[in-house]
Amino acid sequence: MARTGSNAYVQYGYESSYGGGASQTKAFGLEQKITGLRFTNNQIPVKELYSTEINMFAYGKEEGGATIEWVLSNPWFFDFIFANPESTGASPYQHKWSSDPDWVGAGAFDNTDVRDYKTAHVEFGFKGETANEVRNAKGVIAPSITLRTSVNETVKVTMPLIWSIEDAIGTSLDSTVASDDLQFPYTFVHATLELPNGTVIAQIQDFEITISPEGEQIWGVGSKNATATSGKKILNITGTFKKAKVDKSALAKVVSREETATLEIILTNGLTSTSEKSITLLGTGVGISEHTSDVAPGEIVFENLTWQIRSLLVTAVNNIETSP
Repeated sequence: MARTGSNAYVQYGYESSYGGGASQTKAFGLEQKITGLRFTNNQIPVKELYSTEINMFAYGKEEGGATIEWVLSNPWFFDFIFANPESTGASPYQHKWSSDPDWVGAGAFDNTDVRDYKTAHVEFGFKGETANEVRNAKGVIAPSITLRTSVNETVKVTMPLIWSIEDAIGTSLDSTVASDDLQFPYTFVHATLELPNGTVIAQIQDFEITISPEGEQIWGVGSKNATATSGKKILNITGTFKKAKVDKSALAKVVSREETATLEIILTNGLTSTSEKSITLLGTGVGISEHTSDVAPGEIVFENLTWQIRSLLVTAVNNIETSP
């Protein structure tokens, strides 16, 4: 009998050293999906003179990858991009991640971590009909992450993962699979976009933000597995949003060829104190590069803005002291 996703799971934990493994205590979020789960040994065909056939195969570096998509709930995945958060306060707690390598706050993380990747151990489990399959990927990094939503939709997160190290394929499924610890599905209802912060953009139809440190795995002679990751490259933070056209102000932001001070995306359940659950992305140094729109008889006129920001501060508020 063919198996469905009801027989599969994914969970992860952050490593203290590259490829060293960790306890898998975290779920990415709600309604997790895995696409493009792959493993390659970079097979190389070896040919010979005086023959029309391949003589044998050699094998190169080992690489794994997958894309995880989920409904946004907890903020702990930001460690993939920014490293350890600064966590302060008490009931509720405030957790901050910054792209600024020189940013320091009360109880802030080691600055050098911002320039380096925090790697993860990701476990993929599958309950098969005749035998189980458990894959343990180590030294896992995320080259990018995207948050997006639109009217009448949940807030989705998409994150590609890449790795080189995998344990031998196992068959022992985890009997206590990690689940999301906040259990709050953010939707478009919980989202606000402000440009600059404090000025709400009305009639937003959709928005998207992508954060890309663009790191890679590093191989060396003598091993099929990567032995390290690159440091983070230039952090590219880009996005778009679509809104109903009401005046010339959106187009004017592109025509002016000037930087806007801030852009803020606020996701909140609207509650306070220990009941608050929120994630705020505050970008500074906003370059708005393109304006597009479509006009058709009898149809609403929408306009799209494309932007890039130089620096990003993420602040999450919830009643969890530290990430699990």
